[in-house]
Amino acid sequence: MEYILSWLMEDTKVLEQLQGVIPRLGIELKEVDGDFTGGLCCVKGRKVLLINSSLTTRKMIEIMCRELVRQDLSHIFILPAVRKKIEAYRMPSKEVASRESTSMGEPAQILSS
Repeated sequence: MEYILSWLMEDTKVLEQLQGVIPRLGIELKEVDGDFTGGLCCVKGRKVLLINSSLTTRKMIEIMCRELVRQDLSHIFILPAVRKKIEAYRMPSKEVASRESTSMGEPAQILSS
């Protein structure tokens, strides 16, 4: 039942929750225009998650979840429905590369840590 509820949460609410989690991990979130989709990078020693501001809410959620699943989330509280959404992006690296190139339309261009 809890699994089903996690997928019923409104996208805007999920996005708001994810936007709140990111800074608690010491990651700066920047939504900017450009010719990219987004991803985690390191700028002058700081972790920055860049997101193209013209993306749909669902694409923004996808990028944030894809990057958050690689982080240690054990020390912070995340709503169970949002945590399940993040965990849904945990898969073998071959599948992640395949998914990124097909669902995002292009391979990630930003280095992930």
